[in-house]
Amino acid sequence: MTKKDYELIAACLGAAYAKFNNSKMLALDDLASRLELEFELDNPKFNTEKFQGRINYWIDKHSND
Repeated sequence: MTKKDYELIAACLGAAYAKFNNSKMLALDDLASRLELEFELDNPKFNTEKFQGRINYWIDKHSND
C-alpha cells in the first residue's frame, strides 16, 4: 500500500467518526485498531501515531458538515 492509500483510509475513518454517535464508536475504534495492525504487518515503517493524527484531522474537518 502507498501513503496515498493510508491517507484515503484515514479520511474515510475520520468522516465516519464525525458522523456516528457513541454507540457506533466502539465498532469504529475496533476497525481502526485492526487496520493499524494489518498496516504494520504490511509496512514495517507504518506510523500508527501519524495515522491516528490524520484520522483526527479528518474528524475535525467533517465535524462541521
